Amino acid sequence: MKREAQVVVTDEVGLHVRTAAAFAGEAQKYDSKVKVYYKGKAADAKSMLSIMTLGVKCGEQINIMADGTDAEKAVEHLKRFVENNFEN
Repeated sequence: MKREAQVVVTDEVGLHVRTAAAFAGEAQKYDSKVKVYYKGKAADAKSMLSIMTLGVKCGEQINIMADGTDAEKAVEHLKRFVENNFEN
């Protein structure tokens, strides 16, 4: 099953080392394949380096997409995680 959500990154420096690592760590908790989309580019949400290549800045919107058995839970959790400024 596929799910997706859009969310605005509010961390003052965007998706940088700390936030990308935290996001990837959370994404790795799910069996579903998870991707982050930004300005026509896609990244593996389970890879910190892949996420960092997107260059997402504060105030920019990303699209989180998941495909798999726990896709709905993954997308809901990751959206909330970003909205909570990368805190659980």
